Amino acid sequence: MAVINRDFSILEHIIRDYIHTAEPVSSARVSKIIRHQSSPATVRNIMMRLDEEGYLEQPHTSAGRVPTDKAYRYFADLILGGEEEEKKDEDAHIPKKISEMHQFVRDIAEETGLFTMLGMGHEDIAWAGMDEIFDEPEFHEYDVARAFASFIEEAPSHISRFYEYEGNVPRVFIGKENPFPDLLYFSSVVGRPNKSTVIISIGPKRMDYEHATAVIRRFLGSL
Repeated sequence: MAVINRDFSILEHIIRDYIHTAEPVSSARVSKIIRHQSSPATVRNIMMRLDEEGYLEQPHTSAGRVPTDKAYRYFADLILGGEEEEKKDEDAHIPKKISEMHQFVRDIAEETGLFTMLGMGHEDIAWAGMDEIFDEPEFHEYDVARAFASFIEEAPSHISRFYEYEGNVPRVFIGKENPFPDLLYFSSVVGRPNKSTVIISIGPKRMDYEHATAVIRRFLGSL
């Protein structure tokens, strides 16, 4: 059964609501959000279709639905669709002093609300945003917190994996798309100002992709 355009409009409403509330979304809530655009019965049928197509899933303890990795992939592609690569000047200003690096990465972490790393030449690494990310409700789950702690322990070696991805337009990696298992529960937004520099913001898959990619894009443009 194919998902149609109206279904994707409903899916977008569900994703945006879940991003901001962290609560499973019921058909009644969707009907309230879109008001008179579709009947409650139509919304229920659409959500059932989205579930069958793998865009939604039902947590065991709730009657509502939450987006799957497939749904987040659709949403991220929708946000980033049509962006073109811009040639960057390799001599553009990149923070070189340790103090500048830490301030730069703190600014991104504060604006995105995500854990953020800045790597330069595989050697100089700065990060910030631990407080921001541990405020997220997902980190109340032991497996999620443990996986993130495991990633942090190996962060200096992990960051080099992101140098494999080229292009200065932000890229989004969701769950198992990330280059190592420790980020299975997370999404990352990656920017490459030049060949020797990488910016990575990491958060729950429920992150605000629209805001995160906009912030990374703006910081890339400032370099």
